[in-house]
Amino acid sequence: MTHYAAIWVFGNYFTKEKPATHELIYIVLAGIFFLVVSAYLVMVFYDIPVRRFLAKKNGKYESSSLTKLDNNR
Repeated sequence: MTHYAAIWVFGNYFTKEKPATHELIYIVLAGIFFLVVSAYLVMVFYDIPVRRFLAKKNGKYESSSLTKLDNNR
């Protein structure tokens, strides 16, 4: 979900500006780095806590894979 907006922004930039190949290489590399970092941050600060909360609420926390995440910390 975090990547869809970036795809639209990149597509809009690409069609309007028509960057050269050497510029495009740097843009794509920076975009990949940004998307990987943002996806990791969303996973750590949003996805895992929400999954942990829902698993505890449903009583499935002990058998879920989230206990493995807690044990690794």
